[in-house]
Amino acid sequence: MIAIKTELIGALTLELRLSTLASMRFEAFHREAADYMKGSVEENYRSKTAPDGTPWRGHGIEYPKWLAQRGGAPRDVLDLTGAMKSSLATSANEAEGRVFYRSTGYSDAWHGAGITSGRLAWLHQVGASTPAFPWRRLPKRPQMGFSTGRGDVAKIEAMLRRFVTAQLGGGG
Repeated sequence: MIAIKTELIGALTLELRLSTLASMRFEAFHREAADYMKGSVEENYRSKTAPDGTPWRGHGIEYPKWLAQRGGAPRDVLDLTGAMKSSLATSANEAEGRVFYRSTGYSDAWHGAGITSGRLAWLHQVGASTPAFPWRRLPKRPQMGFSTGRGDVAKIEAMLRRFVTAQLGGGG
């Protein structure tokens, strides 16, 4: 929760500041916050950890065998083709800023028909089975979310404070 501290500085000044706050255009803030969060998700890929710092589960003993049957070799966790990570994108408007996976489809021996980068990311985020391999449950490997260890919430709150302060003309 973000609290805005106000001091009684005169009714007219307070009214003007509240009016300014009510009419602010937040797209620039949402874009900055979404870009920051995309970087946070990319850091989760680099560190191979969930937003809470929990390491992603490594490949199981059957995984190298499965890959070898399809002519592949093991790579980093969640980086078989790199398509999921490279499909990260952001969008922003007045109402929201968000990080998402562009829905690129896979056409390879690894994923099966109907799997997109967004769907596969979700399957790993929550730990679930794929339509191509319903008997095999993917381990939970969250990529999206706020990291308390890196201070994501505090950094976004600081961005918002700077944005609101600038919109109010630098005053309290």
